[in-house]
Amino acid sequence: MKEAAKKAASEVRKAVSVTKSFPGWLEAEDLEGGETTVTIEYVREPTKDDVGLKGAQVTKPILKFVNRTKEMILNITNARRVRKMYGNEFSKWEGKQITLVGEVGDFFGRKNVGCIRVKKTNPNSQTKKDLF
Repeated sequence: MKEAAKKAASEVRKAVSVTKSFPGWLEAEDLEGGETTVTIEYVREPTKDDVGLKGAQVTKPILKFVNRTKEMILNITNARRVRKMYGNEFSKWEGKQITLVGEVGDFFGRKNVGCIRVKKTNPNSQTKKDLF
């Protein structure tokens, strides 16, 4: 009986992290309180299958990053920041780097809410490949 339990335990796939266990949209918590530099692969329009965390239809552009599984819904604040760096046309953003920063503050009329902010890429910034 113990041999069967050992064999079953050895075949179990252990979960790696919350981020990997719950795929979906990039959230501030995925950045683990730090920042990471990413490369924009493309910006896409939402489809009917794209729903937000509360089940509402996504209506905003979506950022896809090179070698990352999670995508980021682009809010107006971050869109303006990237536009200032790389221009108004989304196609000009492809292949460009941005730094994502996870922040907690009073946003959206609520206290202690996590959000992601885009900032200019610092050449000394560390790229954390395993975050999301």
